[in-house]
Amino acid sequence: MNIKIPRIVIGGTGSGVGKTTIALALTQILRKKGLKVATFKCGPDYLDPTYHSRASQKICHNLDGWLMGKESVLNTFYQACHNVDIAIIEGMMGLFDGHSPNSEIGSTAEIAKWLASPVLVVLDTRGMARTVSAILKGLKIFDPDLNLAGAFANFTGSPSHIQLLKDASTEVPILGGLCKHSEQTFPERHLGLYSASEENVSEEKFNFWGEEGEKV
Repeated sequence: MNIKIPRIVIGGTGSGVGKTTIALALTQILRKKGLKVATFKCGPDYLDPTYHSRASQKICHNLDGWLMGKESVLNTFYQACHNVDIAIIEGMMGLFDGHSPNSEIGSTAEIAKWLASPVLVVLDTRGMARTVSAILKGLKIFDPDLNLAGAFANFTGSPSHIQLLKDASTEVPILGGLCKHSEQTFPERHLGLYSASEENVSEEKFNFWGEEGEKV
């Protein structure tokens, strides 16, 4: 087991901010570079993993701190990371949301700390400017033990909007951003995304975000 394998947790400020899109885009980019990618999903979600499995061409494993406990989470992670180059872990809900409103149990933050992984937090930045700095500062100081390495601005209005957000954020660096492409969003229903079958998501739409991500 390669316990030193590079890893990144893709967290978010909440559901629907684009964590799945960013995670699969990153997976596609890394695979194009010839890297073997292991993918994971925090929590019991069984739909988002279909996107990661399709992008990585490997089984996506769930990591649930509340249901599995720390030992099982770590064992699952390291076993799935055998013979791969990097691991991408998509979070669930908001970064600190989990089993209880008063603790980190079952949260993305808990998993990130167990894995000693840096976190890239995704934000929906529609209609946002300097406020992004306040949000990111709040996330950073809420849990100083969490390695909040950077942020990603999603649903931006233009490249100039992305630059404005980068200039505004003083506490956590915004490492990149994607503009809105409403026609390319993945189909959703009340429980989240539909599965990533070709019947639901065309090859063109599935590959679109990886191609967009390469431009960042």
